[in-house]
Amino acid sequence: MAANIITVDATKGDPNKPGYGFLYTDQTKTPAHNLYVSASGSDTIQWKVAALNGTPGQTRIVISFPAASPFASPSGTSSILALEGTDTNATSALSVRKGDATYEYHVAVFDEVNNKIFTDDPKIIVGTGDGIQQLLKGEERLQTQIDCLQGQIAEITGLLKKLKAGQGRAR
Repeated sequence: MAANIITVDATKGDPNKPGYGFLYTDQTKTPAHNLYVSASGSDTIQWKVAALNGTPGQTRIVISFPAASPFASPSGTSSILALEGTDTNATSALSVRKGDATYEYHVAVFDEVNNKIFTDDPKIIVGTGDGIQQLLKGEERLQTQIDCLQGQIAEITGLLKKLKAGQGRAR
């Protein structure tokens, strides 16, 4: 069973910019904006919110699913469409009950000190183990390509700087 605790930081890592952007990380600090979870029912997910303004107990989070949810009630008769947590208490741990789909959800973070609300709309991607592994491998390949392109851009930038410096001397 994989227990996923997702921390939501409504400052995107910059406490001076609440609402500027959301940063989602799992317990290993891996980015988790889009969640990839197994449909086997063995994955659980919880959300907690990072405290805003350094005041514990004054930041709340609400997770809501506008259309459908991959989480079922303990009896299995209905979907769980909303849950709440705080910076001191994570949401309930929910098991994935439905699979092979993408679910939109909304995140609202309430700053009770300054009476402000910040929102975001990430996704949960649920699938069988094979589908998730394919997605993760695709994401790894994409990251490898991004890293390669960044290296090539740096190399081209260096060559352009040398070329420009050479042109300045030729005049």
